[in-house]
Amino acid sequence: MNSTEIGLFFRAMINQVRDGVILVDREWNITHLNPVAETLCGVPAGDAIGKPLTAVLNGVIDQTPLTVGEMLQKFSGSAKRNSQEPLQIVSQNGQEYAIQLSITPVQNEERIFGYSIMFYDITLAQRLEEEMLKADKLESIGILAGGIAHNYNNILTGILGNVSLAKLKTAALPDVESLLEEAERALIRSRELTQQLLTFSGGGDPIKVAGSVVELIQESAMFALQGSNVRCQFDIASDLWDVLADQGQIRQVLNNLVINADQAMPNGGEIRISATNVRISDDAARSLPPGDYIRIDVADEGVGMSDEVLKKIFDPYFTTKQRGSGLGLAICYSIIKKHGGHIEVSSELNSGTTFRVYLPAATIVVAKEEHPQPSPAHKKGKILLVDDERMVLETASEMLQFLGFQVFTAEDSQTAFSLFQQACGSGEPFELVVLDLTIPGDLSGERILTKLLEIDPNVKALVSSGYSNNPIMANYLNYGFHGVVAKPYRVQELESEIRRVLSDSTEVLKMKN
Repeated sequence: MNSTEIGLFFRAMINQVRDGVILVDREWNITHLNPVAETLCGVPAGDAIGKPLTAVLNGVIDQTPLTVGEMLQKFSGSAKRNSQEPLQIVSQNGQEYAIQLSITPVQNEERIFGYSIMFYDITLAQRLEEEMLKADKLESIGILAGGIAHNYNNILTGILGNVSLAKLKTAALPDVESLLEEAERALIRSRELTQQLLTFSGGGDPIKVAGSVVELIQESAMFALQGSNVRCQFDIASDLWDVLADQGQIRQVLNNLVINADQAMPNGGEIRISATNVRISDDAARSLPPGDYIRIDVADEGVGMSDEVLKKIFDPYFTTKQRGSGLGLAICYSIIKKHGGHIEVSSELNSGTTFRVYLPAATIVVAKEEHPQPSPAHKKGKILLVDDERMVLETASEMLQFLGFQVFTAEDSQTAFSLFQQACGSGEPFELVVLDLTIPGDLSGERILTKLLEIDPNVKALVSSGYSNNPIMANYLNYGFHGVVAKPYRVQELESEIRRVLSDSTEVLKMKN
């Protein structure tokens, strides 16, 4: 095999390599590019041959002033060199890549003829590493946030439950009812705060149902812009798919994104919100599995952000505002990840910012149900209420009695078992059992239900909790429960879930209109 044949054979091998390979002479002029290098550099081999390497390989080492040319000169010599830091390069078509370089001299015993430059595309690996770092930062405050939310939700259950009950009992007193409505609104906002804290904890898993988000998008945006000089333009597909989501958590995301957009335009402007259907076949860059999604874009005309700010935008406690906790976008990131979706941002200084949210489309559509306002009803069956918090027991018991049930309460598992066995033995079993999921120092709601099912396999149970570090609240059916009500709750929410759970029972709830 002569030298020409050897050269052709050598180039054929290089062209089969999955990484980028560029051959240069001693003056760093290009003599060959393999197909991968053509793609990463964004230039055909025929246009690159004979040109200086720096004409097609542009970029700088991350966080250093060292350019490609300076780095190559530094690596010159008779020994193989590897870059220790990722190199950010920009191809001729504007695409950015993160690469790792390896430079090997081509030489004989007498002199160096040139260099073989191999570079590995680590863009995807770098993105995945950044995603993992973000997740770790969020997890670091999860335990504290979840514990606070748990205790706070128990307190709110007592307050919100009593206020909603008082509203129903004083409907004939307009002045009193108006005051209670104001108190109820404030408490609901407090409930939203605890839901944000729960997002950082294991118990913040979304309780997902299939439904439309069209009204949710519009209502969230208009609510967030109350009193603002910013207008909002909507472009929502008429055939927008339903999504499988926790609407309360998605409302938090939309509120945060619209508020951020509003604050980016202190002199006024327009926010454009669009929602479309997208079908993803393969999207490694976003770490989304193939499937159907809806995409929500929230775009503003504001001041924009620098690249350095964009890298930290979803970090907990990071903020560029003089007033702000830095949790808003971190909450958005965590919520969307827990929904199996993705959130990303693009921005340019003085040219605005666009947040893009992907949410999985629902495979089923659940029709909306309308329920009448709860009102005192005739006596119904018996309900067993199990909770370790005395305030919750008293409040929930008042609610259930108002709805016409005979209520028995238990603060621990032994009392619950005793009451349950007595009811079964009397021939008048409980129509429903409402179980708190976490009872410190005692059996969990899940364990209690397992033992109750051994006594009566037909028992119906509803799970209730203000916090959980397991997926029972989001997947209650898989654990034997028939329904779920998250703390804190109002009479209306408790009645609605009980009605649904008992709807296939022989005795259906009948409410007065």
